[in-house]
Amino acid sequence: SMLNPSSPTESGRSRGRTLLRRGTTKAPLPPPNADSNNNNKQQQQNKNYENSLMFSSYVPYSVSFINQDDFKLGKNATVLPEKSVSVPPSFDYFITLEGESETVSVRKTINHDMMCSISSSEFGFIHSMSISDDGVFMAISFESGYVKVYFIYYELKVPRYIEHVASFIGPCGCRCKMSCLLSPDFICASQFGSEIIMWNFATGYVHRVIDFSTNRSRSFSNEVNNNNNDKKININELFNYYEDDSNSSENPNMPIDMLFDTFDGSLSILFNNRVEQFSINGKKTRTYHYQSDNNNNDDDFEFTCFALFPFDFTFDGRLLIVGNNKGGIDFLVASSNDVENFTLIGSKNHLFKSAVKSIFVCARMAKVWACDDKKP
Repeated sequence: SMLNPSSPTESGRSRGRTLLRRGTTKAPLPPPNADSNNNNKQQQQNKNYENSLMFSSYVPYSVSFINQDDFKLGKNATVLPEKSVSVPPSFDYFITLEGESETVSVRKTINHDMMCSISSSEFGFIHSMSISDDGVFMAISFESGYVKVYFIYYELKVPRYIEHVASFIGPCGCRCKMSCLLSPDFICASQFGSEIIMWNFATGYVHRVIDFSTNRSRSFSNEVNNNNNDKKININELFNYYEDDSNSSENPNMPIDMLFDTFDGSLSILFNNRVEQFSINGKKTRTYHYQSDNNNNDDDFEFTCFALFPFDFTFDGRLLIVGNNKGGIDFLVASSNDVENFTLIGSKNHLFKSAVKSIFVCARMAKVWACDDKKP
């Protein structure tokens, strides 16, 4: 769920409105004279339909809000489908995958009216979507290992058209789990196994490769450099690389999440026990390791997600908000006293009874929202 920065004032009868409000009335009960056989048949059909959704790779957009009574929201809140991403910086729109029609569309946050869309048969294999901080470029990561970047055209701040501008194929046999964009430098960082490949979506060339299995950063060349093999990667080595990321929670070197900071071009990468930050050239600048308390295993946790809070335009005014599987949140910041490590400036423990699923930041309102993974 996400808080809409602008309060909705339109009538609830507006076209395509799916905003959920508190106190929604429940569906009426069937008449007492209804045939029991018809009721059993209808219940069986509903059960089969729910099971088909459970095992499907996506939830159709038309049934994303089928259980409205499960949500208790205020008047300024709205619910988005799971495979969606809000469009910064105003968050007046969001991009979502509509699996029924294999379409990626841009819709209004306030009433879900469609602004523009693009369709393709390959959209049924989307693994994740992300968008740049300026809301101009969108990266789609596929199960097949493809990464595609799209440009969103705006007219008077309204999205009107989506155009494909770049593609990248990762190591053979390895899916792309996620990607993030740095639009000022036309850099896209994509995760393939335990590697992060930074590539330029304006030229299509690989910029840097950060390999966490060997803990080194490499540049890219078509020929082997015998004098400095540690800093070069051969093209055959790149496209023959494969590592299974199905058990990422058990692998401490498997990234969980990552994000770019447009202020200095830094790339922050989250693992289950640490946070590492790299420059745009793949050099590690600072890190933070969670030290577990062996005497109290109940307080041990693993990181699950994080977000950037741009409090100020200084290197020590960019807060990283990190969630964990015990329902807590930590606040990290760079410090001039220790330039190689993040400083923990505060924590909120046990905010939720379950793991923190996602963190949403609205810099314009200077507010942060967190959501857990507890299901009704």
